[in-house]
Amino acid sequence: MHGVDTEGYERYENTHDLVVLAIGMEPSVGGDDFPIKVTVNESGFMEQDESNGAIFAAGCASDALDVNRAVQSATASALRAIQVVNRVAGTEG
Repeated sequence: MHGVDTEGYERYENTHDLVVLAIGMEPSVGGDDFPIKVTVNESGFMEQDESNGAIFAAGCASDALDVNRAVQSATASALRAIQVVNRVAGTEG
């Protein structure tokens, strides 16, 4: 395994049989601390449903996701937002 010490910015190398890179993820803002009313799941992440109105949870706001799934989630949220804007503007076909 190759790495960089983030405090001293020195490179290092270690030999291991198995390396697991995982940390727990939790929302940085509690559901009651949002400036507006949003629905959160039992883990405190934003729910992606109609009760949140025009607020779309994207990436890690919706769940503890890896990079690929976070990008997919963000893309899906952007597309949903575009659909809402088009529907309101009356341009959706």
